[in-house]
Amino acid sequence: MCLSVWMGVTYAEEITIDPIDLIAAGETQNVNINLINESTDIGAIQFSLHLPAGVTIVEDQYGFVYDYYDRLKYGRNNYFEVTIDDWGNGEYFFLIHSGTSGSGISGTSGTPILYITVQASDQISTTGNVAKVTGQVFADANSSNAYYHEDTTFDNVTLRVAAKIGSSGYCSFSWPRNLDFTGCENFTNVFYGKSETETSVVVSSIDDFIVPAGTGVIVKGTAGQPVYPNTTDQTSDVSSIFTATSSAPVTVTTKGEAYALAVINGTGFYPCNAGVTIPQYKCYLPGSVAAKSFIAIHQETNNEQVVSDDAGIVDGINNVNSDVTNDAYYDVQGRRITTPRHGVYIQNGKKVIIK
Repeated sequence: MCLSVWMGVTYAEEITIDPIDLIAAGETQNVNINLINESTDIGAIQFSLHLPAGVTIVEDQYGFVYDYYDRLKYGRNNYFEVTIDDWGNGEYFFLIHSGTSGSGISGTSGTPILYITVQASDQISTTGNVAKVTGQVFADANSSNAYYHEDTTFDNVTLRVAAKIGSSGYCSFSWPRNLDFTGCENFTNVFYGKSETETSVVVSSIDDFIVPAGTGVIVKGTAGQPVYPNTTDQTSDVSSIFTATSSAPVTVTTKGEAYALAVINGTGFYPCNAGVTIPQYKCYLPGSVAAKSFIAIHQETNNEQVVSDDAGIVDGINNVNSDVTNDAYYDVQGRRITTPRHGVYIQNGKKVIIK
């Protein structure tokens, strides 16, 4: 703990904040603002809170930007007043004071005095995040003395981007900043859409695991577990035929204009009905032939197109058109077979063996 000195008297007053842990854009968290006060009654406090880029103070579920804890709300005999001003660039100025002389907050160690609600935006950076409290000024209960505390830096801020792997072991994903999947827990591989045939889409792995901003990809990982890539300044030369929804969700207006990853009659891309909304931070395959009811996934391996037996699809694309069948037979290269003979074929997205 750092000590403050004013007029020859040493004080231990300090403002601290609890850890911040946010995942993806739109997520909120209530964060305690604490007062370390072991020496004298405090009647007024002012300080500035600096939040990392992409984190802002917002209203909570009750419509409040902040809320009191009883200790601050009542002081000894009256209410304290709280003002929070947004100074821009992630800096917020706080003024907390009692309207009655002699009413103060008595000594304690790290007790919460209020909480704020913070929210992550899609411009968060997942590396090098800190919060700072600067300009700390304290006055005693009679406002007869003012004393200061040096700036404090907090390394307890964790910001994470989450690719949520479905039960199939895959998910579609996109993000408005460059991402690096290297070394991520629960992660296996990431694929971009390379080309499309009449019946299939060919995907290729991104060898360096660097996904450019706004690029639609398929992430492979541990089923049901999140993958947390880091934002990065690095980029790679990847151009995916998948359309990203990193900037906003997309509502389908005509059936067949968008194909979503789904597990219905086998894993693959299925046409979305009109009115279906594909969520933000996903991707989809833009449609060109409305009659197509199923698009298989092929993985490019050694310059050959092969059916990936485990090229599963994310769960969670709600309300895609499930009333689709495709009784046609396709060989393992994705070519339609009019008269199937002995061998292995794909029908309705499933492997069929004809003996």
